[in-house]
Amino acid sequence: MLSPCAELSYTCVVTEKIDVYSFGVIVLEVIMGRHPGDLLQQGEYNTLGEILDQRPPAPSTEDEEDVALLAKVGFACLQASPEERPTMQDVWQTLLTERRSTNLD
Repeated sequence: MLSPCAELSYTCVVTEKIDVYSFGVIVLEVIMGRHPGDLLQQGEYNTLGEILDQRPPAPSTEDEEDVALLAKVGFACLQASPEERPTMQDVWQTLLTERRSTNLD
């Protein structure tokens, strides 16, 4: 998987999708408490608990749904192919729509 810096040097084109990738990295760094590089190389995890930063207390069940949504969006932003990554508008709509639907339940 290309990092955004490698992607930029390879393509020499600055695109929104490079920013989307960086956003995904930051979201996962906050959730994990570390850079997601190792996880990206492994390519999979079984539970949210496996990737969460273990230093703070575990989130409540309600907060866990929000964290899971953020992880889902973060991973979508890290697709290897820039064309497969969402736009930031798509990210915003997903966070807004899915967050609202979980609050209405």
